[in-house]
Amino acid sequence: MMIKHILKYALTVVLAGSLCASCITDSDDDAQPAKKLTVKFTLVARKTQAGGARGTVGDNHATELGTGRENEIDIDQRDYRILAFDPASGYLYEDLTNNGELALIQKVETSNGTEFHYTVSFQQLRTAFQLVVLANWNSFRTSPEADTYGTFEPLKTKLDEVMKRCYTLPTDQKNEMYIPMVGMQTYSVNPKDEAVLNSSKDKPYKLGSINMLRSVAKIEIIDKIRVLNPDASITGVSLSGYHSTGTYWSSIIGNNSDWNVNETQVVDPTLPDSPGWVDDNISFFEDEAFSEDGETSEYSRYTLYVSECAINNQYSPAVNITVSNPEGSTPASEEYSFSLNVYTQSLLRNHIYRYEIKSASSDVKINYMVCPWNREDGEISFD
Repeated sequence: MMIKHILKYALTVVLAGSLCASCITDSDDDAQPAKKLTVKFTLVARKTQAGGARGTVGDNHATELGTGRENEIDIDQRDYRILAFDPASGYLYEDLTNNGELALIQKVETSNGTEFHYTVSFQQLRTAFQLVVLANWNSFRTSPEADTYGTFEPLKTKLDEVMKRCYTLPTDQKNEMYIPMVGMQTYSVNPKDEAVLNSSKDKPYKLGSINMLRSVAKIEIIDKIRVLNPDASITGVSLSGYHSTGTYWSSIIGNNSDWNVNETQVVDPTLPDSPGWVDDNISFFEDEAFSEDGETSEYSRYTLYVSECAINNQYSPAVNITVSNPEGSTPASEEYSFSLNVYTQSLLRNHIYRYEIKSASSDVKINYMVCPWNREDGEISFD
């Protein structure tokens, strides 16, 4: 087997946030503490070139963009939760998702992507809180009526418990799926700060950003067989062996204040207590065509989202490829397989594992790359 190593690096998805508070006072004398806290986010899927290499990932490679809905939050179906937790006790302060107006105020197409603006308010002032954003969890639900988020009860639900919630990997995946994501950041505000007192929708109190981390890994198979043999092509791809259960939350987030730094990437899988192992095949779906930067040629692409996995002798996924032979050949098609343990020691969330199939015979030629998905800057707006 001839193997050419191609390793690239990219980034995560980001929700950029800003925080403001409305002042409820009839006096312009001494500054009074703000009594109501207003939070603003605007969802934006924005292409970004940033970050650097870590570990065995090669230097000087372009960042890798997600495609389609991989960079978006399903706002139309309200498939997200905005939660505020007490940093000290870990208990839920408030579920902000349904506070205030939920109507779409504005949808704007910009040069950086699409922006969605929403508003929501705390029921009472919080001077310190952990803002947690959960998104697209229902895209992995097992039935139409299921709510994969579970319940959130103020003063009862703890953040540690939310971090342990798991999904079941869907086996009927398709193009244009939304991808489950999580993000968290800790904030504190001075209720007497003039910038907080005078903040408004037009002049928000800036907080920085919350990185949204995808909860799955992505495997891609690129059909480049026709470059050498125009009469042959890949007609189907499947994966043998995968974890049926995964965690929405990564241990890299936790209480790690540096997790949202661009250069910080997931390096170890976060597995549930019972990840389950399925030996049966799960099919890839035919995705949007793939093309190299600066090239006009397009190649068929097959994609599969998978739970994280530490690959070893016990858990070793294999990719199976069906290739059609030139017309009149016997047999009409043939099956080929390769084990992922030859190329990687783990499948990590927010990473793309791309395998370009250059030829299929007794000597299969594969180019491969491993990189985190590109970061997308975004803001969800809440007043």
